[in-house]
Order: sequence, then structure tokens, then C-alpha cells
Amino acid sequence: MLTTSTLKGIAVATALSVGALTLASPAEAGRRHRNLAVGALVGLGAAAIIAGSHRRHHSYNYGYAPRYYAPPRRSYYYAPPPRAYYGPTSYRSYAPAPWTPEWYNYCSHKYRSFDPRSGTFQPYNGPRRLCT
Repeated sequence: MLTTSTLKGIAVATALSVGALTLASPAEAGRRHRNLAVGALVGLGAAAIIAGSHRRHHSYNYGYAPRYYAPPRRSYYYAPPPRAYYGPTSYRSYAPAPWTPEWYNYCSHKYRSFDPRSGTFQPYNGPRRLCT
């Protein structure tokens, strides 16, 4: 992509080349080609200087500008959660004492397969069990 500074450089190179050709007199016809080459080289040099000049004006960092350094990463330590303490386990039964009228009432309401003569019930798996 051609920028305006590149186009200016090409225009200067063309002007210098044409100027070198017109300045040569007919007596110097042999030197005309040399003047053309010199004019073209001078024009290209001028074009390079003009094309590179726009970069110099916009670059203000001469190595003295502060640099950005990312802050160090913070390391977070998460302590493990405290162990759960459930206290002593006690296996108390909330059923009334066996063979009492309350016990018969409790077991018959809790298990549909409760047999009051034997005091057992039929679970979904295994043999009959005593209601406790």
C-alpha cells in the first residue's frame, strides 16, 4: 500500500531524473545515460529519506520510557476444611419396649407385614425379623 510519503518520494525521484536529462547538452549525449543513472540513484535516495522521515517524527520512545511489568501473581492458600465431628454414636431405638401394648401398636403401624403372634415382620429381602 502506497502512503503519501512514498508517493512524495517517487515524485522527487522522477523530478531529479528528468532534471538530470534536461540539464545535459546535446554535446554530452554520451554522458546522458550516466546522468540519468546518477539522477535516478539520487532520486531514490531522496525518496527513501522522505519515506522514512514520517517514522522518526512519531516515535518518541528513545529507550527511556518506563516499561510495563506485570505484577507478580498472588498465591492464595486455602486451608482444608475442619474435620467434622459428629460425637459419639448411640444407637437408641425409639420403639417402645418389646411385647408391650405400645410396641404392638408401633410395629403394626410401621410394618404392613407385622405378625403380632411372633412379633416379626417380613422385609423386602431376607428372612423375617423381629420388630425393634
